[in-house]
Amino acid sequence: MSTLHDEPPSAKQYYYLCLLSFFVFVSCDNTAPKQVVQHTPVVKKADTVVVDAKPLEKKKTKKKIYLTFDDGPNKGTDNVLNIIKEENIPVTFFLVGAHAFGSKAQKATWDSLQTNQLVELCNHSFTHAWYNSYDKFYKLPDSVVSDFNKTAERLQLKNGIGRTPGRNIWRVDSMSFTDNAKAKAAADSLYKAGYDMLGWDLEWHFNPKTMRVTKSADDLAKQIDSLLLKNKTKQPGNLVLLAHDQVYKNAEDSLQLHQLIRKLKANTDYEFAIVSNYPGIKRKRITDSLLKDKTYKVDSLRKGNVINKDTNRAI
Repeated sequence: MSTLHDEPPSAKQYYYLCLLSFFVFVSCDNTAPKQVVQHTPVVKKADTVVVDAKPLEKKKTKKKIYLTFDDGPNKGTDNVLNIIKEENIPVTFFLVGAHAFGSKAQKATWDSLQTNQLVELCNHSFTHAWYNSYDKFYKLPDSVVSDFNKTAERLQLKNGIGRTPGRNIWRVDSMSFTDNAKAKAAADSLYKAGYDMLGWDLEWHFNPKTMRVTKSADDLAKQIDSLLLKNKTKQPGNLVLLAHDQVYKNAEDSLQLHQLIRKLKANTDYEFAIVSNYPGIKRKRITDSLLKDKTYKVDSLRKGNVINKDTNRAI
């Protein structure tokens, strides 16, 4: 006789039995101690990047052009002023004292020069070497100094920068040069009296009969390029150009001047400058007390030239 316990398990009972066995197995596995594995972190070395060090680019030094005009105020001065105003460039005028008072027109031009912010005014003597009597003028150094001092006083030019009429003479800290030995003593006297004397590297010549320039703007620009490129100026990288403003009363020559300035401005290696920025210029000032000192006597050679009694130096 069979009992309930002798009956085989049903499919449902068999399913529950397998499920129970699985949970028992999982529970036993979770209670077993686990081995902790420590992982050493891997540190990657930063890649080394090699960069070629390039030197810092230095700002290129521009070559300076000092555009200077002698003998004003004169008939062509106003045309020059109009051109430099249009082109907005600085220039230097070396003035003849007597010309500032020669006529109403010259006086008016002198007034314009004094108020123009683009120009620097310097000394070119009072009489222009006794009206071009160069040999006689330079034989008497004291009288030469007196002639310059008269312009300094009458025109109130206090920067102490001058240019000798008809002679290419340099007396600055950076150099001493005299083109004519007969004028050496006079040049030395001017320097001792407190003047820096500036000559020129290149002159824009004109025909004295026709008062017209003898070289075109194109040709002169090429000559300027060559002198600066070959370091044929008194100071490398600096060129002093001499012109005469009376020449530019002529419309065609004024056009040549205008064209020259535009050509030079188009060259990014160049810049215009006034002569007080020239190397070696000490920028001395002729003091008011010196100009107004009354302890002088009249030089018998030229009325108005005076000599300091104490120093025997012309003023």
